[in-house]
Amino acid sequence: MPRGMKIKKTITKTINAEEALNKFFRHCEVKNLSGKTIKTYELVCRYFIEFYGKDKAICDVDLEVLEDFITKGKNKGNSQQYAR
Repeated sequence: MPRGMKIKKTITKTINAEEALNKFFRHCEVKNLSGKTIKTYELVCRYFIEFYGKDKAICDVDLEVLEDFITKGKNKGNSQQYAR
């Protein structure tokens, strides 16, 4: 192998939406985000998990899934702030 070349390892561990959410909120706490910010994130994430399904692998979320979620939220008349 030539010098300077690195081999990338692919991580294949799957994580479901609920596990990802728990890790995300732990990260928010470590970053010392305000309680209000975390509550807002939690609300939007819970809406997303309800939409997507809590047992599906989060690595399968793609642009189409996100666009469907945003469109559904707009059609329900929810605040569009999270859709930006």
